[in-house]
Formats: sequence, C-alpha cells, structure tokens
Amino acid sequence: LNHMRANARFDPAGKTALDIGASTGGFTQVLLEAGAEKVFAIDVGSGQFHPSLAGDARIRLIENLNARDLTAGHLDGVAPDFIVCDASFISLKLVLPPALALAASGAAGIFLVKPQFEVGRENLGKGGIVKDEEMAMAAAQNLSNWLDEQPGWRSIDVIPSPIEGGYGNREFLLFGEKC
Repeated sequence: LNHMRANARFDPAGKTALDIGASTGGFTQVLLEAGAEKVFAIDVGSGQFHPSLAGDARIRLIENLNARDLTAGHLDGVAPDFIVCDASFISLKLVLPPALALAASGAAGIFLVKPQFEVGRENLGKGGIVKDEEMAMAAAQNLSNWLDEQPGWRSIDVIPSPIEGGYGNREFLLFGEKC
C-alpha cells in the first residue's frame, strides 16, 4: 500500500477508509500511518486483529462479517472515501460489490488481486500456485475490466505487487476510483 503515496489520488490522509479482509490489520495500520481519519476494518473471521491496533479509537473493527453482506448500517451510514481489500479464498468479483456501491463519489480503491482465487481450480498447480504467469496477468486485467463495469467505478492501473504472495503466487494491485 505504500505505493499509493506516489499518487495523490490514492492518499488516505483525512479520509474514512474501509479495509475488507482486515485479518491482522496490516492494511489498516498502513492507512492510519498515512493519515486516515477512521478505518472500518471488516473480516469474516475473528480473533486475528493485532492487539496493538485493537484499542485504537480510529478503528472500528467488525469481525464475523462476510463483506458480501456489508450494508450502510455496518458503517454507521458513512460512505467510505477510501477502500482497500486483501481477501483470500474468494474472488474479488464476489466480495467487492457491496463496498463499491457504498463508497462515496470520488472514493479511491486499492485492491490486492490474488490470481489463485480468480482463475479456477483447474488452472492451479500443486500447492495452489497459478500454473501460467500469463494467466495470472490475464486474471488481473480481467478484474480491471470488471471494475470498469461497476456503477460509477473506473480502473486506473494494475501493477505487480512489490510483495510476492504466499507460496510464490504472483499478486497485483488494482487501483480504481469512483467518479
């Protein structure tokens, strides 16, 4: 996420952010360090959030919530103007639509694309590794095209993640904005 600082459009300073797939809170921590005013941290699991973040008044941790079931009520009626997502074991096409719909006009988004959850099991090798590098890149581009089809959203860029995914899977960062 630190790559976002190179582009003012993706600066969370002073904004209300939504972190989907918060897990231990890594993205939440980066958002706060970059100046986010508030972060709604959503995760389908529980008990993973790092204790050093748990008491921070700027964070509203919502555990045991599948992001597919996210409503404005979960966000206290606040439309987030910055969304990040690091979800596992599910396609972004399934997990992002409610958040995209709830986002404020002008919102920015940074979504971690994990091709192993986008290409289908038949295209995975041993250990869940995407067999073909071109297929991994195609999955990222496919999600970029999909984002362009979401009401009000447009894809800005897709870049390789500077951090390799678990077990050697290549991951990508998809940048978008709501017009």
